Amino acid sequence: MIQPIIDRTIGPANKRSKDAGLKPEQIDEVVLVGGSTRIPKVRRLVQDLFSRVPHTGLNPDEWWHSAAVQANILGGGSEITKEMYCST
Repeated sequence: MIQPIIDRTIGPANKRSKDAGLKPEQIDEVVLVGGSTRIPKVRRLVQDLFSRVPHTGLNPDEWWHSAAVQANILGGGSEITKEMYCST
């Protein structure tokens, strides 16, 4: 049932590599996040596309929190991130 959706992801994945000017073998690590990353077929597709085992160590249901905090820090931070990561 999921195969048509998986097939539709191949083109965009290849386009992102091309847009970045990288060949798949030049990408050091592929991090999978989100619920679909639990599906073995999705993991195999990523491994086949990039010739490496994808990183799946992040909790697929909670990755967004870390990404949001990191984006805030990279954007200059705020009082909230200072309170979270700095001891006073």
